[in-house]
Amino acid sequence: MTLHFKAIRGFTVVELFGVLLLITLLISLLLPAVQASREQARRTSCANNLLQIGLAVQSYHSAFDQLPIQLSGTDGSTVAGQDNDMRLSIFVGLLPFIDQQTIWEMIQQPVAKDVTFGGGMFLSMEEYESEEDGEVASEQPPWIVGGPELFVEDYPPWHIEPQGYRCPSDPGMGFPSFGRMNYAVCIGDGMMASDSGPLKEIKGQFVVDEELSQQTRAAMRGMLVPRVATHFSDASDGLSQTILLGEIATDLGDRDIRTHALPGPGVSLREKPNWARLQPEMISSERPNFWSVSPVISKLDTTQGW
Repeated sequence: MTLHFKAIRGFTVVELFGVLLLITLLISLLLPAVQASREQARRTSCANNLLQIGLAVQSYHSAFDQLPIQLSGTDGSTVAGQDNDMRLSIFVGLLPFIDQQTIWEMIQQPVAKDVTFGGGMFLSMEEYESEEDGEVASEQPPWIVGGPELFVEDYPPWHIEPQGYRCPSDPGMGFPSFGRMNYAVCIGDGMMASDSGPLKEIKGQFVVDEELSQQTRAAMRGMLVPRVATHFSDASDGLSQTILLGEIATDLGDRDIRTHALPGPGVSLREKPNWARLQPEMISSERPNFWSVSPVISKLDTTQGW
């Protein structure tokens, strides 16, 4: 009996490398498409956040017959931590309207000062006043209702970043900022009175100041005016022609020209329209997307938050 064996031909080394090369080529063509698709999904999510905030503003206006006030909160004390000096943005007041009632309630109750941030827990007033084995739960008085100033790092709620306030495409996290968010309100085309509005602080309380009022009227011509109640009816050009909100990037501490502001031109860009074009010496020649190191920039406060 004669046995016949049929030879089985396998891949040669050249053929194997050819297949691997083809697979590598297909992957290199596929990855950019996948990354572009993911970025498009993130951009869609970011646009949806803007839409939801806009709807929240409408709900707020329906509930209170006015828009949320940019720079609001508590005053009346010159002691640090005893009020927030009316520094809160509209995004604090909008929390209940973007399904963040829990965070809103955190801010609206006393928070024990000896609670370290990180675990997401803090004492309620009842827990603060409770006693265990004869010892008071906290030796320090709690933060006040409404919270302290936004730059107080020890206040836990100021570190929370609601998902609806963050753009998935933004890589920022942690310091130099905390309580990061990617949306900002339109207050006008100038910078003067942007941090005060028409009010001046005297012995812890804010009162109307005539000079600041004039500056506010000249520079703060946006939909939302600092420390002033505005309404939809104030949009003289029509709501469809008026900017309410915009998207921003958060500071990474790298002097990015998008996130690190320079001192403004005065009352209004309308008065000095060339100001923004006359700053090339402030931009790094080696890194044109970043400011150069300068004493002016180093003095700026880069902290961002609510």
